[in-house]
Amino acid sequence: MTRIRAHTVAAVVVAVSLVMILAVITPTSETAMAERAHSQITRFDGGSHLTLISHPDAVTAVIQKAIDSVQ
Repeated sequence: MTRIRAHTVAAVVVAVSLVMILAVITPTSETAMAERAHSQITRFDGGSHLTLISHPDAVTAVIQKAIDSVQ
């Protein structure tokens, strides 16, 4: 099983988040798209794009779970 470093994950997720912010995707639209794609949705209390900074271990765990599900 491949393990990835938290700082690498954070950098990738921050880049994705910045793209989302620049594209002005509203939370409602984001949720609708995720539901339409039958995605696994994870929500954090007080969540925003800063969740990456305020809950790095939890975010890393979600990403690792996704990686593990396709290996």
